[in-house]
Amino acid sequence: MHTSIYNTEQRSLVLDCFKKNKDRQLTASEIAGNLSANDAKIGLATIYRALEILEKQGYIRKFIDENGKKSCWQFTGGSGKCTDHYHLKCEKCGKIIHLECGLVSELDAHMLEEHHFSMDRSKTVFYGLCDECKKP
Repeated sequence: MHTSIYNTEQRSLVLDCFKKNKDRQLTASEIAGNLSANDAKIGLATIYRALEILEKQGYIRKFIDENGKKSCWQFTGGSGKCTDHYHLKCEKCGKIIHLECGLVSELDAHMLEEHHFSMDRSKTVFYGLCDECKKP
């Protein structure tokens, strides 16, 4: 019984870390560092188990980097969905911006009509620099 409570507390700490970093994707190592900096001692194996459960519950969403080698997760607000829009990711600070713009629907239509290619919004991320990181 105590193990179940322990795991719930650990998941809660991991979820809180995401809530504090809503506009970023986090790796398991970044979560461990964040929790350790706040005096929470949680091993990577426990963090990975918490990530798996939180993803199944719809609180976070998993992304694989462009090289297919590194996993990171993003808070979805508990909706379990973050798939109806594209994402912009700052290559310098890692900030995630949800691109909810009517123009992207035109891009989807163009890709389908002109190139016979259906875009997957759930996996499409545009990389560049956010306003803060563009400043000299």
